[in-house]
Amino acid sequence: MTTTPFTTTSVSTNTTATTIDNMTIIPTPPSTSIVTNANSNISTTTTTTTCSTTTLVTTTTTTPAPPVAVVIAVVLIVPFEPALEDPNSQQFQQLEAVIVNDFTIVYRRRFGVVFLRIIVVGFRPVVTGRRMVGTEAIVEVVLNNTATSDQIPTTNDVAQTLVNASNDGTLNTSIDASSVSVIVLTTTLAPTTNATTPTTSSFTPTTAVATTQILVIFTSLGETFTVDLLNPSSPAFMSRSSLIETTLKPFYDAAFPSSFMSLIVLEFRNGSILNEMGLEFVSDLVPNINEIANVLINASSNITAFNITISSITVNGTDISVSSGASHKISLITASFLVMLSWLLSSQH
Repeated sequence: MTTTPFTTTSVSTNTTATTIDNMTIIPTPPSTSIVTNANSNISTTTTTTTCSTTTLVTTTTTTPAPPVAVVIAVVLIVPFEPALEDPNSQQFQQLEAVIVNDFTIVYRRRFGVVFLRIIVVGFRPVVTGRRMVGTEAIVEVVLNNTATSDQIPTTNDVAQTLVNASNDGTLNTSIDASSVSVIVLTTTLAPTTNATTPTTSSFTPTTAVATTQILVIFTSLGETFTVDLLNPSSPAFMSRSSLIETTLKPFYDAAFPSSFMSLIVLEFRNGSILNEMGLEFVSDLVPNINEIANVLINASSNITAFNITISSITVNGTDISVSSGASHKISLITASFLVMLSWLLSSQH
């Protein structure tokens, strides 16, 4: 019997992993099977090499950019109450709800989807001397930072929107439009796939001119007081306060062009109607109380929209002494009547 020698050949298989286009190919160890021919004494060795493929997935995390918050301060024509300093009080929450509702309507109409929401930060008193005259609200106007840079309004746009709404009557809340100011602006860079750290910049408003507010009160004899004039949010209060402000401001602008800043109605009281106003002047140029009163006295003869009883005028708690009767308008009529009566009597002689 002849024996055929069997030769074994070793084959070295490379098992080094290869990475191609983010895919890692890892060869598995070769598997060996021996097949024996039943009709011969020859064995055949078959070596099979298989490869497993692992796909690398790159995950990119994008952090949403926080919104832009423009913080503004505005004086409300609302008497200040200590309870407004407590966010849990009923007074705070009621006034907060009014501001959020009214301001949301104004800013949604102006900026559309770029506007997100209104947040009331707090309220604080605005005080002149010994008298509290109003409530200042600190409000955040929150904007959507996913908008393009040309869609996001500037701080001036945000402030001017509130001023315009007050001036054209589309803002229901009664405010002193001249008091609107920007406190701070927080901006954030748009997000990137490289996880760029956002940056923050601050807007610093121009240093405000020091001002002094003077309290002026006068009575409107012959006019009927109604209880809704006690409520600064009522249509009656807002209508009358707007009438007085728009009527008297031009007179004070003309009289004190370098020092007069603003005029706001603070409240109304019974008897017939007592009108209480706050006049704001540059602190270094405040006129004396007689000069302030004289503007009102001289203007009374040209005003027909409401009555000014000049004998009732007080400035910072000081009664202004006048020699005329109950009203400057009545005094003129009386004087005219006496002149005519004198002429008639003299003509009879």
